Amino acid sequence: MSAKNTNHRPTILIGYGRFGLEILRQFLVSTATRGVLVWDTPEGAGIGERRLRDLALLWLPDPMEDEGVGGAVLGGNRAELMRDLHRQIESPPDNSKDIQAFIKNKAEGLLNAAQRARRQDNLPLGLDVMVLAHTHDRRTLGSLQLLLKDSVIEPLYKGIPQLHRDVGADAINFIQVIDFENYWEDSDSAQKIREHFMSYIDFWQRRREVNLPTFGRIYLVDKHTVNGVREESERIDEISLFLEFLIFEGQRDSEALQTLYQARPDDGRLLATFGIRLLERSGGLLKRLSAARFGIGWLDYLNSAHPRFPGDIKPLREALKACCLDPVQDDALNGDFLLAECQPQLSLLMKGLESLSTDNADWPQQVQNRCEQGLRKLQGDLAGQAQSHIQQTLAHSSFADAASSLAGQVEAVLHNDRQPTTLGVVLHELEMALGTLKPTLGNTDEARILSTPNKVDFSKLRKTHAHYRRFLAMQLDIQGILKWWPLFALLFGFGLSPWLAGWLEAWLHLSVFDAATASPAMRFVHDAAQWLSGYESSGFPGKYYWRVTVVCVMMGIPIAYFLHRGVRREVLQARRFWTDVEHGRLVDALRALLNTVADIQATSAKQMQADAAISIRREASRELALLYEHLKERRREISWLRGQLHDFLDMYGLDAESSTENWVRLGNNSGIRHAIEQYVDLQRIDQTNPAIPERFQSMQAEKKPFKQWGERYSYAFLYPLQFIDDLSRAYQEPLEQELAKLGSGDEQTTRARELCAFLNRHSGDFSTAFRWRMRDGVPVDNVYCLLPSLWLSLPAVRATLTDQGVNEDHCIVGADGSRAYLLRLQIGVESSCLN
Repeated sequence: MSAKNTNHRPTILIGYGRFGLEILRQFLVSTATRGVLVWDTPEGAGIGERRLRDLALLWLPDPMEDEGVGGAVLGGNRAELMRDLHRQIESPPDNSKDIQAFIKNKAEGLLNAAQRARRQDNLPLGLDVMVLAHTHDRRTLGSLQLLLKDSVIEPLYKGIPQLHRDVGADAINFIQVIDFENYWEDSDSAQKIREHFMSYIDFWQRRREVNLPTFGRIYLVDKHTVNGVREESERIDEISLFLEFLIFEGQRDSEALQTLYQARPDDGRLLATFGIRLLERSGGLLKRLSAARFGIGWLDYLNSAHPRFPGDIKPLREALKACCLDPVQDDALNGDFLLAECQPQLSLLMKGLESLSTDNADWPQQVQNRCEQGLRKLQGDLAGQAQSHIQQTLAHSSFADAASSLAGQVEAVLHNDRQPTTLGVVLHELEMALGTLKPTLGNTDEARILSTPNKVDFSKLRKTHAHYRRFLAMQLDIQGILKWWPLFALLFGFGLSPWLAGWLEAWLHLSVFDAATASPAMRFVHDAAQWLSGYESSGFPGKYYWRVTVVCVMMGIPIAYFLHRGVRREVLQARRFWTDVEHGRLVDALRALLNTVADIQATSAKQMQADAAISIRREASRELALLYEHLKERRREISWLRGQLHDFLDMYGLDAESSTENWVRLGNNSGIRHAIEQYVDLQRIDQTNPAIPERFQSMQAEKKPFKQWGERYSYAFLYPLQFIDDLSRAYQEPLEQELAKLGSGDEQTTRARELCAFLNRHSGDFSTAFRWRMRDGVPVDNVYCLLPSLWLSLPAVRATLTDQGVNEDHCIVGADGSRAYLLRLQIGVESSCLN
């Protein structure tokens, strides 16, 4: 029962379909959180280039599955926290030749001679390939068989020169674990699956018989077992635990358990099944839980602007003053000279607008075109003057050269060997410096800029002009009625002449006229009336009627003239309501529009002055702002990492903000895994590296986490699990020291009691993961116990193992000092037992 050296030789895990992918994820989470994974980070590696050492995980989708995983190999619960882990699962191309090349390249990478030569450990040459699949359809077996034969097994045997070519040699070995939903179900579909699976097993069995590359072991798992029905999560957990046992417990070359990996040369039966249970008090996990709690406090300390130990910040303050604050000049575009420069152009614009005729139907559009053109010219002139001033100012200063020493000072204060300054303090100093460089506008000017419209509204002008046009449409056309006045005079004459003729006739007949006594005027009137009526020539006045008509028409002409003048006067009077140069509605609307233009121009001038000042100060603070943005990104990464550490603690039922005296690890009894960590264990580990400000400061000086603070990413805060692993190295595990003490103390008694209770409870009550209907051809199952040597030496442990039927040969010392396994095996089952 002597302990064997751990023999973790290169291994490829291939998950087939959704079920296989979930096993890979569970395997990664379980192994990473207890610290058994080993990582390689190539020199100069970028984001995502950290890879597992001696281990490759591949996922091949099952084309027969109705619901795939959508290619989201990196998904799953807590994807952010486990992002680095899930990235280790790679998916090869769909093409079969590409799959061959992909898997072959992975194997060659694991067996690379140059990398093996640089390793300090003496890793044996060899490769294990383990395939994990779930059979839900008979077609799955056909596609899986073809894929494994053509793309995995034969290419690896034939194409890798580092491995032996002899079939059955130890240098390369293949193991398969296949899961069923209900293998023995009484249905036609289940019967077809059984028939195809027997052919599938016979195919690999025959290849062994004729010395062709094949599997060394094929393990079966089923939902329905002797102990009852088990959900998918339980089966995944058990398979994952079995993989951990095969890979990390150092039994690869164990004489007792060699047949776990491949059948003996004298026994070609490949079929097997297993059952496995675990008792764990994971010192690695406890260290990482303590490290996560410490990390949260440390990140808060790094992010604090007012820590208990602020460090020596004076050199940075002096550098900020010399580089950025002193050189800044505050003379950028003072006063309102920009606005004064554009006043003449505003006056010209106003005159041009007033010269446009309001009687034109497109007068509003003409006004708009003139305004927009004028505004563009005005703003262009303003921008040119502002830019000219900026260039003249910057030509006399060189702020970039003045800031060249800032980066070195930031590095110096963050990584001071004695009193490093926190990131929060550095950011606070930079924020104050940037605030000093930032120009501000007065409240009145800010309100003016915000309240002034930045676009001219022509709708009111158009509306007023539309009313004016409707007014014109309803008015008399002065020019148009001129052609009607002659007709009016003619009609007036013709209309008046009959009346005048009748009146004259009546007057001449009825009047008594005495020429001797009449006055000269009266005689003239009488003679004119007689002439018009022709009374002196004949008794019938109609003969001379044209004379009356002509006289009447001649009378209508002056009447028409005076009427036209009156109408024209009234029309123009009404129109002045709209067009009066002082108070007309159109002029008022135009002036309101011009006032808006002037306000916009004034606002533009003010804004350009402010922008010019900002440009000059921004140039002065450009280097400072660049440093500030880089450090702000580090703060964002710290905040993100802090949340990931909280998620990590949540996975195990811990709250970083408060103590939980009655804490019990979440999932401490899943039926497969049994955890016995207690809060007192966590407290004892915490005490080896207490989370106090003094330790936070010394940790900053030791780790120097801001070495890459000026890069796009800081790898110190990019990988949560790597961050936890790094911090966990500062913790000690006092339990192992207690267990190794001579005699029987409280710790030995407690651990012995827990271990014996586990052995008494589980050594006889759990079955294998697959049940056989027939007994002939099924070997007797054997129970093994693998546990640390310190646990085996605890009081009453050996006696309990003997009482539970675990003989001395089946008690094996494991490589992991925090785990005890119970393993039930049925190896070398006849393929006829599948029917």
